[in-house]
Amino acid sequence: MPGLPVALFVLGVALTFRARTTGTHRFGLTLVSIPVGVALYAMVGVATAAARGAGHFYSVPFGGYRVDDAAMFGSMGIGVVIAWLGLNAIVRR
Repeated sequence: MPGLPVALFVLGVALTFRARTTGTHRFGLTLVSIPVGVALYAMVGVATAAARGAGHFYSVPFGGYRVDDAAMFGSMGIGVVIAWLGLNAIVRR
């Protein structure tokens, strides 16, 4: 389902740069940070597994090699928060 992350990203960028209020600006950043944070989580997991010499995904910071739903969503949530903080620092109003 690649359409949803692309739609969130495009709508978020449009809201961020065309926003007239701070609330709309931050809502746009939130929409952008969801697909960016999930992609960040995936890239860090693959890079960590490669650095450790493992042949499969490593969930960072929670879960390790055994990933259950709670660890996966917690780790993705942290990735989304880090992406939001980074985007908010870059695109300051």
